[in-house]
Amino acid sequence: MMMRSFLGRGGLAIAGACLLAGLGAGVASAAPDHCVSTNGTVRVQQGTATCYSEAGRGNVAVAHGPNTYAAAGDEPGDEHNRARVQGADSTAVSGNGDNNSATAQGTDTGARAGNGSNNTAVARTDGCRADAQGQGTRTRC
Repeated sequence: MMMRSFLGRGGLAIAGACLLAGLGAGVASAAPDHCVSTNGTVRVQQGTATCYSEAGRGNVAVAHGPNTYAAAGDEPGDEHNRARVQGADSTAVSGNGDNNSATAQGTDTGARAGNGSNNTAVARTDGCRADAQGQGTRTRC
């Protein structure tokens, strides 16, 4: 009751608005770690996430999380390679062939698919490395 008489209704409303504005500014200033690259062009790059895609039809690299890296396609002529990372300190690389897919989820994970076509590498356990090389190889950890 004493607080209300000291601030009044207008003062209380202004104090609340200042508090909310201060909280909102902290949330808005935090940039996410996010990167998207398709067909040789980086479309979005924010924070510490980085990505690369070779110019080629269907090459897509997406990285979410701090210190992540995704690369799709390794050399001219590579097509339909996909690399996706979600987590922290993780990497996914696909390429040197066609239709390769590398997915890394978690902390300090790595997935590599390539040196041939139709390979799939999936790393979903913290600290694991999945490596699919050759023709039609599938690995996961």
